[in-house]
Amino acid sequence: MIKDCFGKPLPKNAYVIRHTEVGDFLNCPRRWMFLSHNGLNLEPSSVNDKLRIGTIWHKVMEAYYNPENEDYSKQPAEEALATALQEDKADLEARIGDAIYYEENINRMAQEEELLRILLEGYVPWSIEEADPPDKEFEVQSVEKRFVVPLSSPTGGKTHAYLAVKTDGIVERNNYLWVLEHKTRGVSTKVSDPEGLALDLQLGLQILALQLAVSGHGVDAKVRGAIYNLVRKQKPGPRVKSPIYGRHPVFRSETEIENLHVSLYNTYKQMRQTTSAVRKYGWEAAQNTRYNPQIWGGVCTWGCPVKNICEAVNRGDDVDYLLTVDLKPRDRDIWQVLEEEMNED
Repeated sequence: MIKDCFGKPLPKNAYVIRHTEVGDFLNCPRRWMFLSHNGLNLEPSSVNDKLRIGTIWHKVMEAYYNPENEDYSKQPAEEALATALQEDKADLEARIGDAIYYEENINRMAQEEELLRILLEGYVPWSIEEADPPDKEFEVQSVEKRFVVPLSSPTGGKTHAYLAVKTDGIVERNNYLWVLEHKTRGVSTKVSDPEGLALDLQLGLQILALQLAVSGHGVDAKVRGAIYNLVRKQKPGPRVKSPIYGRHPVFRSETEIENLHVSLYNTYKQMRQTTSAVRKYGWEAAQNTRYNPQIWGGVCTWGCPVKNICEAVNRGDDVDYLLTVDLKPRDRDIWQVLEEEMNED
């Protein structure tokens, strides 16, 4: 049985919104309807290898900031890295078989392992001595915490909507609660002054969910914002001038959090309408669902897993065939995902 953060069972007709999907819906409802669990619950047939290092780094940070690791020992993080690398290799072998032993794949895995070990080696002293704020200025309450909060109407009315959030960490600093968010960035990006943090929707929704949970429990502590923790996927060296690591407090005022609540509720109503159309018409609901073309590049030109399908919908081509080639059904629905993740807590 899945319960919300207040210990109440979710009703069977609960409409669960993952905080990571709201931006997708606002940007392109058609893409969202194919990929979201509130739509057709499909996923790309091929795995994006660029996500692998980020996934491994999150596991390393989970071990490093585990509240049981009180002295920020590097050993749990090193052990987590070794385990994550083994799991990643097994997953890759399951996908590509004996090709994993090709020289190019062996070299790539060795380079990635070396990069991750060097990044961890440099991260520990940086986070203690140079980061702002440094690790010693906050106390970790939890890591990889999944919780579900009821999404009431901003006017106080009840709904069947719930916001599901998974945070990398929750910390206390200066008598305020903060979301801890770990991100890996590309070699050519900046970690010293990342753009858009003041308007980052996913960060905002994590902060909103934490505030709703805290308020509902009657806890005196207030949520102040998020601590955005960045690492650039580049090995340090004498020729590397740009910082490898970056940490940025992201503040959210009470007014900002209230505005996010209103915005999320309005988006939920639109999402629910689209979900109803998908339940009734299947993929054909895409014909009357807004999409977001980017003629100068972006989601519709590269990187969008439903681009070919979206174009086929507009042309009236064989969409059913493309659905079997480019996408596949997810192996779990949202209820199974939540039950598994929340049981881990």
